[in-house]
Amino acid sequence: MKKTPNERGWMPKSRFHYGVWVNPEIPTTGVFSNNSVEFLWDCICSNNYINLDQEYILEDIFPREPEESELELDCSVEYLIGFKKTKSKEKAVYWYDKRKMGYAIDKDAEFSAIIRESESQVIKSKWFIRGALCSPCYPGQVDANTPGTFLAYSFPPDLLGANAKLYNIFKKGREKK
Repeated sequence: MKKTPNERGWMPKSRFHYGVWVNPEIPTTGVFSNNSVEFLWDCICSNNYINLDQEYILEDIFPREPEESELELDCSVEYLIGFKKTKSKEKAVYWYDKRKMGYAIDKDAEFSAIIRESESQVIKSKWFIRGALCSPCYPGQVDANTPGTFLAYSFPPDLLGANAKLYNIFKKGREKK
């Protein structure tokens, strides 16, 4: 009979979460309800964000240049923060075949996140939290709003505002137990 990674001893305390092995001591994506990130929209407006809705339009009409009215969207619902353009398909988190470019995590950014209408995924950060594993919609990721033992990337405390007190946010090596 085939042994699991836990039984083989190379992933102590790991869990198989909807097709993904997750080790509680290795950071994974933190999923936040946008209602709990008090200053999220201020951050989007003041940072160099990437509007993915506009990027999808640009990809659809390529190689033609867009008319200004084509990029005027009533309500965008998907943004990237903490990413930069790349020509490397291997490094890209989002890739556009027609334009032969994509977006990769900016290693110099304080955090990198995918912002959607009701939730955000922090996929890299200098800040961490612990939480429970998410629903099947986010396999191998941590629900920041549910207490637990799995390590995940977090928004910086200043973005969470008054809600920061609800989380035990820490920098690497500075976790309060």
